[in-house]
Amino acid sequence: MPLIAIDHSPGLDLDHDAFAKELHELVADTLGVQVTSVKSVFRPAAHHRVGDGATDRELLLMEVKILTGRPAELQTALTDRITALLESRLTGPVYAAVQLTELARETFRSITT
Repeated sequence: MPLIAIDHSPGLDLDHDAFAKELHELVADTLGVQVTSVKSVFRPAAHHRVGDGATDRELLLMEVKILTGRPAELQTALTDRITALLESRLTGPVYAAVQLTELARETFRSITT
C-alpha cells in the first residue's frame, strides 16, 4: 500500500520503468512509507477518446489508492507532487489526471505470497 493504477493511451511516450521508480520514491517520501510498499500497474488502453475526437492528444489517468486516516493537506501535497512529476515527464499533446482514493482500513485486505 499505496496502490497506483495508470491507464494510458497506447501512443503515450513514457518510459514506464523510469517513471515508476520516480513515482514510487515520490509517493513513499510524501506519505512517509517504505518505497517497497508502493505498487503500480500500467495499463495501455486499446482505445481512447479525448473530447470530440478531433485531437490526437494522448491520455493518462492515474488513480492512487491509500488507506484512510491521512490529513487532507498531505493528500493534497501528494496529488500536487504527482501532477508536477507528470508535467516534467510528459511531452507532446497529453491530457493527464490524478485521482486519490481512500480505502477503508476496516475492509481492505491484501496478501503477499
